[in-house]
Amino acid sequence: MVEDVRVPLSSRTGAALLAAHAVSAASRAAAALTGSASAQVDGDRIAIAYTSERWVRVSGQAQVAFSPLSAFFPTRDGWVRTHATYPHHAAALRRGLALPGDAERDAVARALRDRGAHDAARAVTAAGGLCVAVEAESRETDARLRQSDVVSVTRLGAAAPRPLPGGPRDAPLRGLRVLDLTRVIAGPVATRTLALLGADVLRIDGPRIPEIPWQHLDTGHGKRSAILDLAASAGRRAFAELLETADVVVLGYRPARLDLLGLSPAALAERRPGLIVARLTAWGEPDRRGFDSLVQAATGIAWLESEDGGAPGALPAQALDHSAGYLLAAEIMTLLARRAEVGGSWLAETSLRRVAAELLDLPRHVGPNEPPPLDPTGHVQDFDVDGVALTTAAPALAFPGGPMLFAAPRPGVGMPPCGRRRIVLPDPRSRPKERAEAAADLFGRALVVTWCEELLAGRAGDVDARWPDITWLGGTIGWPAYWRRVWGARGLLHLGPPERPELVVAALADPEWRVREMALKVMRAHDLADDEARVDALTEDPIARVRRQAWRTRGVAGPPE
Repeated sequence: MVEDVRVPLSSRTGAALLAAHAVSAASRAAAALTGSASAQVDGDRIAIAYTSERWVRVSGQAQVAFSPLSAFFPTRDGWVRTHATYPHHAAALRRGLALPGDAERDAVARALRDRGAHDAARAVTAAGGLCVAVEAESRETDARLRQSDVVSVTRLGAAAPRPLPGGPRDAPLRGLRVLDLTRVIAGPVATRTLALLGADVLRIDGPRIPEIPWQHLDTGHGKRSAILDLAASAGRRAFAELLETADVVVLGYRPARLDLLGLSPAALAERRPGLIVARLTAWGEPDRRGFDSLVQAATGIAWLESEDGGAPGALPAQALDHSAGYLLAAEIMTLLARRAEVGGSWLAETSLRRVAAELLDLPRHVGPNEPPPLDPTGHVQDFDVDGVALTTAAPALAFPGGPMLFAAPRPGVGMPPCGRRRIVLPDPRSRPKERAEAAADLFGRALVVTWCEELLAGRAGDVDARWPDITWLGGTIGWPAYWRRVWGARGLLHLGPPERPELVVAALADPEWRVREMALKVMRAHDLADDEARVDALTEDPIARVRRQAWRTRGVAGPPE
């Protein structure tokens, strides 16, 4: 019984029971794929997984989950909760409050103190920031939300049944392909769960707003990653190729924005019949931004978790996020089994707001609320990621014969876990045969990324901020000047093999794709081209043939024709 699982997450609401329910649902769904009817989860393991940000260590250093500007602030008539951990959200918060770009927490607090809570929330939201008034519980709203399932299911269209891949018990989803268009916690937890079970998960991020590096790692176990600009025609073409072989697409961005890009669930299912689409939003609304902490504040949870009734409080974990992720993963697995039996394209959908309504219907704790001690011993994993020591929480999912440990996470493309981004070019001095073999191995297993649109548009400042230097043949060269001087700053294609997704092979510059000329330019710039025979490995003949074969067979984006 789920009620018998003791999860040491202390709260006045039923956060511990919600966590047990969510992880148990995902565990049962995974067990069902293997023909098992049982799943026994570990309460301590669940608590560590739900508080994973506390246990992440990068090179032995703990990470900061919330910035000083992400907090509760008193206002003239109440309280607000802000979220400004991402730099662009912090900038928008300051704009909304008419503060200078370097304003710190004290200045934000002073600006909010003299404003009404709802007025402040509207001003920050209008500026593109994140701020909500701290509200009381609305039992009527929650009851209405609970009239639908916590994860709703809609049939999107007809399609022939597609059998499950029949993977081993510890990887029942092996052979399935998942496109992960999510970020932060909830969506990445769902796709991390699918990766744990053997699915080939490709996380796709945009080029303009990078994910927080440690957060990418904390939910990136077993995934590949790519940068793809879906607002650009080249990015949309690359995504279309990826969609051709996808079994599942998980969406975590605002629906209104995705609809404009032609990525609504209905559009995706029309292009790929038999697709399972999973969609997660903060509020269940098409164009409203949000995070777990904001939903807690706006739904009454913050007041229920208050220590003294005078100031709002918070759940002991980002429980809405994590629970939504596990519940969504459970429904995806259920729909994969349904598709194998009856076919069809399907949509599974939930929101943090709907999960909050579920939490608010669970039994509550009355009396002193002493947080129990959490001991991570035996519930964390250590990895070596790109030469950097990393510790994360271990899997909470559990069923007979299932996986007990995560595969190592991989840093995002161009984003090592230490936070310093670099681009590594392969050594062009190797012998032609060795270079061609290395290229075949690299490009044959490469994953899409995209054109660097900033370079094509000439926005060198954006590139400076994202890739401050380039490591090449053991040396460091100034990035923008190097590309403008040597390559003409025409563009950059990123490709990375699964085990080294930060590796970027840069070889394109002009529309004619003159590989030999580009190679000569690079080698001469570094006094390596004494003999033209040294560039045989980079000539059009062996390398272009390898690349084109890889693009045809692997769906990797190629150069412009």
